[in-house]
Amino acid sequence: MKQQVNIPIPQYPWLHAVGPFAGSFNEEEIQWIDTDYAFMSEDTRKMYKKHALAEATSYLFPAVGNMELLRPFVRFMLWLTKFDDYYELCPRHELRGIRDHVIDVMLGAPPEKDDIGLVR
Repeated sequence: MKQQVNIPIPQYPWLHAVGPFAGSFNEEEIQWIDTDYAFMSEDTRKMYKKHALAEATSYLFPAVGNMELLRPFVRFMLWLTKFDDYYELCPRHELRGIRDHVIDVMLGAPPEKDDIGLVR
């Protein structure tokens, strides 16, 4: 006989706020995916477009009141997710060099001409 267990629905202990720009970056997100991440297969890019990571960012930063201030967070959310997925199975010894190169580019070094969109 199956026993019924009543489990309460989980609730966040803080207020749930939606930023004023939820959905505002949808078109830009699609453009970024198709241009910056063109090295990924079309099926992979379609999958990422369904994730709505740009919209998720507005939930993480609901108090940001300016789209221009939120845009870097949105770009970073997209980049971080794709970087993690792309290099997920990369051996640690290879990842160190990739990490160092990405940091160099972030600090102002020019990307190499054969760098993929995760570095540019």
